[in-house]
Amino acid sequence: MTAKSRSKKIILACLACILATVFLAMAGCSAPQEAAQLPDPEPQTWEQTMEEAGSAAGYGWKLPQTVDTFYSVEDAVKDAEAIVYGRIVGEPSAWEETEDGSYLPCDLSSAQADCFQYSVEVLADGLGHFSPGEKISVSVRTSHLMETSHPAAGTEIIVPLLSWEEDGKLGMLMGDVPTCFLVTDSGHILSIGNQGYLFSGLGANALWEEMLRCHEDPSQEMVGNPLL
Repeated sequence: MTAKSRSKKIILACLACILATVFLAMAGCSAPQEAAQLPDPEPQTWEQTMEEAGSAAGYGWKLPQTVDTFYSVEDAVKDAEAIVYGRIVGEPSAWEETEDGSYLPCDLSSAQADCFQYSVEVLADGLGHFSPGEKISVSVRTSHLMETSHPAAGTEIIVPLLSWEEDGKLGMLMGDVPTCFLVTDSGHILSIGNQGYLFSGLGANALWEEMLRCHEDPSQEMVGNPLL
């Protein structure tokens, strides 16, 4: 092999090495750029956050059987005229609807019961309408009741109210107008108008504070994870 041939092979080998180095460098630089160009994931809704966090922690999650879901938790909180933190007093009473639209008391175990009424002692009202120690009655339609059993006397609940009856008539949650929902001390939301949720593991006090925060600033959304 002549010296000229050896020189040519050396030059070709050097060129191959240079090209390989340049190619690897370009590949290494392009990878991060492609990753950076990936679109950001879509933000989760409050319901999705709660559902995923609840499932991961083994908590319960259930939507109501009713189909009317036009009113959200956030809407109820932001539109509330009162956000009561209270305690259930005594046993609930059951009522059935008559043909003329009035309500008559019935047995708690009656299959004809259309709603249950709870007596609630006010511990605090974040918006200042009700006073501590005041008693209010909260009615929940059976179709919206998310629990299999009634919360016991002494259970702390949260009742965001959009409206109420000053004369004590039955009906803080009657008809199709969403007026309130209940949250037990274990965090079970019993009812919210025509849209209900069932959570476990939420502290009623933490959720009450979260509701007040969102009511004061309607631009805020309720946070799921810190409450679980």
